[in-house]
Amino acid sequence: MAKKKVKNNRKTTIDRHHILCRSRAGTDDEDNIVRIDYKLHQKYHSLFGNLTPAEILAWVKSYFWNGKYDDL
Repeated sequence: MAKKKVKNNRKTTIDRHHILCRSRAGTDDEDNIVRIDYKLHQKYHSLFGNLTPAEILAWVKSYFWNGKYDDL
């Protein structure tokens, strides 16, 4: 999870989220970082751990849709 937090003018805490996590060879390059609200970042990792968006979709298709909807 991101360690650096900054405050913006709206006093919302912003976190740096790695698109491809560092444990999977993701880098700290800006093209691998998105800035999101701290609380949303925590919720994302509570729900999905370090899964990538593609892995999340694959899990949802497998678990909820029994492998159907391959076009998603």
